Amino acid sequence: MRLLTEKNLKALDEHSYTATDDSFACWMLCPWWNFAFRFVPANTSPNSLTCIGLLGSVVCCALTAVYSPNLTGEAPNWVYLLTGFGIFWHQTFDALDGKQCRRVGRYNGPIELIFDHGCDALSSTLFFVAVSNGLQQGSNINLWLVTFYTGHLTFYSVQWRSMITGSVHFARFDVTETQLVTILTMILTGVMGSKFWAYEIGIFSIYLRDVMSLSAIFVAFANLIENLKAIHKHSLSFRTVSTLIFGQVLFAISLAFTHESIRNDGLLISYGLFIGFFIAKQNNRILVAQMVGNYEVSFRDNSAIPVIVFACYAGIGTVYNTANFLNARTMILICCAISGLDMTQHFCRISSEIARHYDIGIFKIKPGERTFDKIK
Repeated sequence: MRLLTEKNLKALDEHSYTATDDSFACWMLCPWWNFAFRFVPANTSPNSLTCIGLLGSVVCCALTAVYSPNLTGEAPNWVYLLTGFGIFWHQTFDALDGKQCRRVGRYNGPIELIFDHGCDALSSTLFFVAVSNGLQQGSNINLWLVTFYTGHLTFYSVQWRSMITGSVHFARFDVTETQLVTILTMILTGVMGSKFWAYEIGIFSIYLRDVMSLSAIFVAFANLIENLKAIHKHSLSFRTVSTLIFGQVLFAISLAFTHESIRNDGLLISYGLFIGFFIAKQNNRILVAQMVGNYEVSFRDNSAIPVIVFACYAGIGTVYNTANFLNARTMILICCAISGLDMTQHFCRISSEIARHYDIGIFKIKPGERTFDKIK
């Protein structure tokens, strides 16, 4: 069964958006991006560059899982330095794929948009896990979860805003600035060690790591409110965000029930990936809805199934000892795997259907293929 109807595919031809960038960090990095772009072969697919950039986040998250599954800053210092480099690596290739899109005539191409935004959504989860370890945020799981939620909800609101307004807006302190601050933070962690963030500010009796989390939450909320105001001027339908909110609430309830198991068994990374896979698919769904002109995202979605199953498991576990036949580790890993596979198959099916519709290659440039140079 196809995910996109013929009507949806025809609507892709009308899809276009403008980009409003008020970011003040791009001018600092543009010389580096222009220099690096000289080494990109002319016939390279933009999606290949996107996937190469994704590798940076995968490696950093994998190293964190090996050395510090509880995100309490137990990894060697070189892991934090590598995390900072990984963010820079991803940032560079994220800029190069856009430049390559313009060179080969795929700017605003539907597959490129899906790959770029989909990989960004997944990378944000993977890097958040790695950075959380450097800041020892696993020591305060509740604050870690709030930081995680607000960051992803802000990312989702950007997609929501672009779907409603037809314009992608970048604030003065946005993704690029956040990445630069994070890179510097990881360099500092690599030099000083993760214990640096365990310093307690005596006046307020608060740890430095919590100050970093609260600062991130404040910036995310500020951008979230700005996006919601812009959405409200056009059409504020909470049906668009209903599945995401429903899943977030279930995740929070599940964490409340399985808090001790997640901490004691080193399952925080698995739980974070479980949440991240779910949110990444919601971001992909709203992007597709934007592209096909459907401004209402259906509440029903398969990604909610593993979330509901785990929430029921966690709830029942407070009444009956479910660990007797299925422990929390096994349940989280199963649900996380199902969520990851669901996200991947949705991503691949959408891309394949669009590629067949336009007769274009996903990872290669076909001679004489159509272009998508619809720049406003």
